[in-house]
Amino acid sequence: MRRFRLLVIVASVAATAVAVGGSAASAARAPSPSIGTHPIVHMRGRVVGRSAYPAARGVAKYDALLSGSHRRSFVINVWNLTKLKGKHVTVFAGGQRIGRTRVGDRGGAHLARDTARGQIVPNLSPGATIRVRHHGGLVASGRFTHVTHILG
Repeated sequence: MRRFRLLVIVASVAATAVAVGGSAASAARAPSPSIGTHPIVHMRGRVVGRSAYPAARGVAKYDALLSGSHRRSFVINVWNLTKLKGKHVTVFAGGQRIGRTRVGDRGGAHLARDTARGQIVPNLSPGATIRVRHHGGLVASGRFTHVTHILG
């Protein structure tokens, strides 16, 4: 009788482990809830300083959800702009003005835009230009070169 009871306990523990392990495995294969089943394009580009600001460097990122909500986001970080501390720079992508941001005390500038917040982010394609300007003069520029397509 004791052996039968032990066998039932071992069998129920094993069945529970299989059920939990199976659901964990299927959860690992399931698409992320933030991505869903919609394809995403992720682009990155480097920004380098021009003649007046040769030390300037930066990175720009662009994400676009291709179906459903058509959500787009754009982020740019530029550093080594110490000559422009406290001044405003204007960011352009694909020939369109994205916005303005102030250069911080350490010479860095950051700008983030997202259509989910009601902000305007243009449709961009690989090779789109990125420009950072101050009073019309070119501070830094680059292109979106690294493209990743993610199928949710």
